[in-house]
Amino acid sequence: MRTIVAPTDFSSVSINALNYAADLAAAIEADLILLHVVQIPITVSEIPFTSVDYEKITEEAEHELAVLVNQLFTRTKDRINIHHKLRVGSVGPELEDLCEIKKPFAVVMGTKGAVAAERLFLGSNTMSPLIV
Repeated sequence: MRTIVAPTDFSSVSINALNYAADLAAAIEADLILLHVVQIPITVSEIPFTSVDYEKITEEAEHELAVLVNQLFTRTKDRINIHHKLRVGSVGPELEDLCEIKKPFAVVMGTKGAVAAERLFLGSNTMSPLIV
């Protein structure tokens, strides 16, 4: 069975990409894997990042993924298999690792409209897997 991987950060752009990925999966009878990567924030103050904060972030992400899965099941009328993965780390390496394991037919992701200079200086989560 073919597989499509769709990373999401829960932004409207990534939701549009997820909808496209779900429609594509339904059209070609593929499985869909939603991926969300929780990036541990770098603290630059005296207040450390606690395990309670981390647990809250991961719980919220799991909830958002579950909501998205239900919305996509409704959108595709339960015609596709949808799985979701929550990983901790950096988007590029985690996406690359998942692709190495699952060998997807396609990766569908959205990018926010940044000009070239912004992508160069600020980086882009969408572009980082291509640079890895």
